[in-house]
Amino acid sequence: MHYLTVKIGGEKISITEGSSFITDKPSWFNPSFVKREIDIRSMLNAGEQPVNKVITELNSLKPGEIFKVISPFIPAPLIEKASSLNIDHWLKKEEDELFFVYFRKK
Repeated sequence: MHYLTVKIGGEKISITEGSSFITDKPSWFNPSFVKREIDIRSMLNAGEQPVNKVITELNSLKPGEIFKVISPFIPAPLIEKASSLNIDHWLKKEEDELFFVYFRKK
């Protein structure tokens, strides 16, 4: 495990070697393609792990559709899992402790 200071906010996060996060707005992003979203903050506050719910939602997307996740931190394991399923992402820092992750099914 390595540590990386992410350029979007200087947060120090642990990641597996070879991980990377897309922080520049991708050409595929179009707000009208966002079909669903989930705010995982309440799940996390309740002690729940949102990974399985989010992956289920991602698997139900049609090609080109976008799913938005609202998180209080960079959800690195979720991004890594989605990437392993050949799903694109864009990580956008809105403010301290507020991140939007847009996932797009290819």
